[in-house]
Amino acid sequence: MADANIIGVVSIKGGVGKTTATSSIGVSLAEDFHKKVLIIDANLGVPNLGFHFNEPFPEVSLFDVLNERVDIKEAIVEYGHQIHLLLTPLSDEEADLSKLGDKLEDVRKDYDFILLDSSPTLGSDLFNVMEASDELLPITSPDYPTMSAGLKLLHRASEMKIPVRGVIVNKFKRKHFEIDIKNIADALQSDILAIVPDDESVSDALYNKYPVTLFNPYSNAALKFRKVAAMFAGTTFSPSFFGKLKYKIGSRGHRRKLRERFGY
Repeated sequence: MADANIIGVVSIKGGVGKTTATSSIGVSLAEDFHKKVLIIDANLGVPNLGFHFNEPFPEVSLFDVLNERVDIKEAIVEYGHQIHLLLTPLSDEEADLSKLGDKLEDVRKDYDFILLDSSPTLGSDLFNVMEASDELLPITSPDYPTMSAGLKLLHRASEMKIPVRGVIVNKFKRKHFEIDIKNIADALQSDILAIVPDDESVSDALYNKYPVTLFNPYSNAALKFRKVAAMFAGTTFSPSFFGKLKYKIGSRGHRRKLRERFGY
């Protein structure tokens, strides 16, 4: 196995769905494309990734790794055969995230992809995640404050010489008050990898403590995240009509199997 591609999922504005994107794409890389994936909550201030996996209060966390209490491999937990997690609890504890890049070198050869869910603030924690990443995946939404923040983030990525494959526009409502997608692409001078609709399935999945690509893989948002995962996996994704029909008919059975598989 080659060294993992480390992807920093970033924004400098909260509420744009960065953690949803991280968990959904990470799960899709494993479930749809059979990649071995490590997903890390590198948001030390207000971590939320654990809520998507029913593990908001991990016994061993990224704090323990950064503060030299455990080796990184001891803090990683298995969530399904191909999906591993390194989580962070809400805590008053502090840690030096500049150590993250060095810690990841100990596990890079164990994975195909490592996804980092970053802090949504322009500061040292975000910059440390950016420096630890091979490429960045910025998340924005179609409004002026978020796009302005995205522009500042991309400018900083350019200064740091960190590649950006493209941007995800999330929570798109198709309303007249939203910025036109072409204008977003022109302003950010970046490719738009996906336009993810504002979808109640995302909230439903979070309520049930699953990434949406697991809980409702044929919802409109999940399909978009699965297509982004395919891009990173170097392939394409085309959902089959029969697959979608089979899921719709057997959705209760699908959710029962999730509970049996993950224990909740």
